[in-house]
Amino acid sequence: EDPVLTVTRNDETHQTLLGGLGETHLRHVVARLERKFNVQVDTQDVLVAYRETITAPSSAEGKYKKQSGGHGQFGIA
Repeated sequence: EDPVLTVTRNDETHQTLLGGLGETHLRHVVARLERKFNVQVDTQDVLVAYRETITAPSSAEGKYKKQSGGHGQFGIA
Protein backbone atom coordinates (compact mmCIF):
# COMPACT_ATOMS: atom_id res chain seq x y z
CA GLU A 1 0.00 0.00 0.00
CA ASP A 2 2.94 2.37 0.62
CA PRO A 3 5.34 2.70 -2.36
CA VAL A 4 8.24 4.16 -0.33
CA LEU A 5 8.17 1.40 2.30
CA THR A 6 10.84 -1.32 2.01
CA VAL A 7 11.08 -4.61 3.87
CA THR A 8 14.35 -6.57 3.84
CA ARG A 9 15.72 -9.53 5.79
CA ASN A 10 19.28 -9.41 7.13
CA ASP A 11 20.51 -13.00 7.34
CA GLU A 12 23.61 -12.11 9.40
CA THR A 13 21.72 -10.39 12.23
CA HIS A 14 18.41 -12.27 11.72
CA GLN A 15 16.46 -9.01 11.64
CA THR A 16 13.60 -7.99 9.39
CA LEU A 17 14.25 -4.36 8.49
CA LEU A 18 11.49 -1.90 7.69
CA GLY A 19 12.65 1.17 5.76
CA GLY A 20 10.78 4.39 5.11
CA LEU A 21 11.12 8.16 4.83
CA GLY A 22 12.01 8.72 8.47
CA GLU A 23 11.26 7.85 12.05
CA THR A 24 7.84 9.52 12.05
CA HIS A 25 6.83 7.66 8.89
CA LEU A 26 7.93 4.33 10.37
CA ARG A 27 6.05 4.99 13.62
CA HIS A 28 2.90 5.66 11.59
CA VAL A 29 3.38 2.43 9.59
CA VAL A 30 3.93 0.36 12.76
CA ALA A 31 0.80 1.87 14.36
CA ARG A 32 -1.19 1.09 11.21
CA LEU A 33 0.07 -2.52 11.18
CA GLU A 34 -1.01 -2.95 14.79
CA ARG A 35 -4.38 -1.26 14.30
CA LYS A 36 -5.47 -2.50 10.86
CA PHE A 37 -3.95 -6.00 10.76
CA ASN A 38 -3.74 -6.73 14.51
CA VAL A 39 -0.02 -7.52 14.20
CA GLN A 40 2.29 -7.11 17.20
CA VAL A 41 5.47 -5.27 16.12
CA ASP A 42 8.59 -5.17 18.29
CA THR A 43 11.07 -2.45 17.34
CA GLN A 44 14.76 -2.12 18.16
CA ASP A 45 17.87 -0.46 16.78
CA VAL A 46 19.48 -1.96 13.70
CA LEU A 47 22.29 -4.39 14.53
CA VAL A 48 25.56 -4.06 12.60
CA ALA A 49 27.61 -7.16 11.79
CA TYR A 50 31.23 -6.06 12.14
CA ARG A 51 33.56 -8.00 9.86
CA GLU A 52 36.90 -6.30 10.46
CA THR A 53 39.02 -6.36 13.56
CA ILE A 54 42.53 -5.42 14.61
CA THR A 55 44.68 -8.54 14.49
CA ALA A 56 48.20 -7.22 15.10
CA PRO A 57 49.86 -4.11 16.52
CA SER A 58 51.29 -1.56 14.10
CA SER A 59 52.87 1.87 14.05
CA ALA A 60 53.07 4.64 11.48
CA GLU A 61 54.11 8.25 11.09
CA GLY A 62 52.55 10.87 8.87
CA LYS A 63 53.64 14.38 7.97
CA TYR A 64 51.53 17.20 6.56
CA LYS A 65 53.21 20.21 4.90
CA LYS A 66 51.46 22.98 3.02
CA GLN A 67 53.36 26.09 1.94
CA SER A 68 51.84 28.43 -0.59
CA GLY A 69 53.35 31.80 0.18
CA GLY A 70 53.09 33.39 3.57
CA HIS A 71 52.53 31.27 6.63
CA GLY A 72 52.23 27.56 5.96
CA GLN A 73 50.78 24.57 7.75
CA PHE A 74 52.80 21.71 9.21
CA GLY A 75 51.89 18.70 11.30
CA ILE A 76 53.33 15.36 12.41
CA ALA A 77 51.22 12.51 13.72
